Amino acid sequence: MKLQYSCITGAVKNRGEEVRRFQEEETCKVFIAQIQTAGLGITLHAADTAVFYSLDFNYANYAQAKARIHRIGQKNTCTYIHLMAPKTVDEKIMAALEKKENIAKEVVDNWREYFEEKD
Repeated sequence: MKLQYSCITGAVKNRGEEVRRFQEEETCKVFIAQIQTAGLGITLHAADTAVFYSLDFNYANYAQAKARIHRIGQKNTCTYIHLMAPKTVDEKIMAALEKKENIAKEVVDNWREYFEEKD
């Protein structure tokens, strides 16, 4: 039995068809993509697990890539797996992304604390 998958790389012309196959065909269980080519503007809620094997320092790209499976219509808890080797640049990138995420949450959730109230 061969595993059916959809794939988006920079060379793929009909990206919409690859997304449609993954979302609609029961036999298509895996979606393979680079964050730069599939991180924005697509819905992948047929999945509830994302595996990241390569990251860069751009938090916005990372957050958007995570959001592809965590969309309206998602019925399951989303799981994110990061494949990283110990003591590599991947650990440093992940730590930087976590710091950026904390800063973003602080700004979005607690921004009022940073401004004085005017009477």
